Formats: sequence, C-alpha cells, structure tokens
Amino acid sequence: MARPRTLLTKWIKRFRLTDWNIRLRVVPFASLNTGSDGGSVKFGEAEWDPYERQAVITIADPATVPEDAPDLEELIVHELLHIVVNGHQLTNDDINFERVVRTLVPCLVRRGR
Repeated sequence: MARPRTLLTKWIKRFRLTDWNIRLRVVPFASLNTGSDGGSVKFGEAEWDPYERQAVITIADPATVPEDAPDLEELIVHELLHIVVNGHQLTNDDINFERVVRTLVPCLVRRGR
C-alpha cells in the first residue's frame, strides 16, 4: 500500500496544485469522530485559505480505521478535490458540492491507476 504522503504528492501534481502549500495530518480515526457533527462518520477533512493558497488535509490513520473505510487514495483525492473545485471560493452549497466531489473521486482514481 502506498503511503499517504506519497499519494498526496502524486495527486497535488496531477491536480496542478503545486503552487499551494498543502500539509497532511494523519490522526487517529477516533479524533475525527467525536460526535460533534450529528454522528456522521468522517475519514478525512480539508481546510483551506484561498488568499494564502494554504491548506491542511487531515486523514484518519489507516492503521486505526474500520475495515469498511474508503480506499486511502480515494480519500486523499476526495479531500484534494475540495480544494480543486472550491479552493478559490469562500462560500458554497455544501450538500451539492459534496455530491460533485463524491462523484468525481472514483472516476479519477480508477483512471489514474
């Protein structure tokens, strides 16, 4: 299995985000799922500053996720797509945006392998 940072670097180049400063944080699965957002399960999240072109992608440590967790590469692509598609905007329709990201991820990862 490829390491998370290797996959991040690969997809930063593919998405032409090399002008962004994107950091990766790998944290225990439990720390992403504290229940504060209504009980939905999270495997990753992205935060970005469009003015500074900086972002932090936080993903659950693959060693701590349940067996039904998403593919690691798909997870990284998913979080990067938030930046690709919406990184220049300050507001969005979160539900529709999430649908777009979830639709694109499997297509891109399968095509890129």
